[in-house]
Amino acid sequence: MEGKTLKKVRFIYNPYSGENAILKELDKIITMHQDKGYTIVPYRIQRGVDVINALDIVDSTYEYILIAGGDGTIDTVVNAMKKRGIEIPIGIIPVGTANDFAKHLGMPQDAGACVEQILDSYAVGVDLGKV
Repeated sequence: MEGKTLKKVRFIYNPYSGENAILKELDKIITMHQDKGYTIVPYRIQRGVDVINALDIVDSTYEYILIAGGDGTIDTVVNAMKKRGIEIPIGIIPVGTANDFAKHLGMPQDAGACVEQILDSYAVGVDLGKV
């Protein structure tokens, strides 16, 4: 693999979302990315630890941030990105209880189907709102 640069993805996942739904999908998510030439750099959200710590290593060498969790996890990560001035695409794997944002975007509710969609598509802008 000499001379080939691997694409990096920061994978931030909430193991508590949706009754621990993501834990059964971790191997599939990582394998699907590796098959497409990505290196996954995981961060497991921990209770009581600020998620902004997950962004400490994110720099211009990262293709995107993959977020697995519910609406609250997505909100927390996106707001932490804004605080840090990080402007790279995100991919979402909706594994929360409601997943309203993902449903609004018409995203599949299956983790594997979401990863396929992310890997086979391109980023589009969404306005960051304040409520």
